[in-house]
Amino acid sequence: MSKSGFVTIIGRPNVGKSTLLNQLMHRKVAIVSNTAQTTREAIQGVLNHDKGQIVFVDTPGIHRPYHELGRAINQRAMHAVDGVDVICMVLPYNEPVGKGDRYILQQLDQVKIPVFCLLNKVDLTHNKNLILTAIDKVSKYYSFAEIIPISAKDNDNLDRLVDVLFEYLPEGEPLFGQEVISTQPDYWWIAEVIREKILHATKEEVPHSVAVVVTSMTENEDGYLQIDVDIIVERKTQKGILIGKGGSMVERVGTLARKELSSRFKRSIFLNLYVKHEPDWRNKPHRLLEFGYGNDE
Repeated sequence: MSKSGFVTIIGRPNVGKSTLLNQLMHRKVAIVSNTAQTTREAIQGVLNHDKGQIVFVDTPGIHRPYHELGRAINQRAMHAVDGVDVICMVLPYNEPVGKGDRYILQQLDQVKIPVFCLLNKVDLTHNKNLILTAIDKVSKYYSFAEIIPISAKDNDNLDRLVDVLFEYLPEGEPLFGQEVISTQPDYWWIAEVIREKILHATKEEVPHSVAVVVTSMTENEDGYLQIDVDIIVERKTQKGILIGKGGSMVERVGTLARKELSSRFKRSIFLNLYVKHEPDWRNKPHRLLEFGYGNDE
């Protein structure tokens, strides 16, 4: 009898959750950058295995919010632990358990399901004693079902992680068909790829206050996929940065995004990118809903 279930990956920003998901899936299902709070949505990746199926849920980094967007992101991350079979909390082995980590652990205090601690970034050391010391330290903060050292970057010990996860999952048939890799729709992925290219291209000048919304997708007679996209920023100066001199920055973003999207969809892509200014959109609930970040419950 095969096993199947949901596993949520949780933690504060920049601990390697999206990198971990991509490595577990053996392909890119979540965008990655060095910018904190890159992930804004709970992202599902479906891993089919000889032992069954695991639906991984990557969550936004839980952080101290300074606007309505931040609060909505935190809420989505915490909702992602409801109704799952295992929670994996990612902690960098080489950093002390901080205030943000302790806050997350407090939120997990009442859960009735196994919580794993994944000590990430062990590729940064060859000293096993340092890893053992880190295991001892984190074990004092929470009664973890398992503490597993990993390197998401180097794909180290992830096979063992998957094997141990299956030990905790219930018996059951696959939840999704074998052809399903991710549950996110195409328009979501397109917006995320464009946002990733913006994060890489603009560094700290724009990232946190940008939203990307696909407004239309049409297939032309010649087989091109034409995609119209709005890129929303909060300040006029950010609009100028993102457009660039003579349109150079937005052209660069479009070129990088088009290359990745063409590879993914196996067809030519025609992108129309429109940079728009929407003051303080991160604090406007109706805009958060419109841009896909709000809570419409």
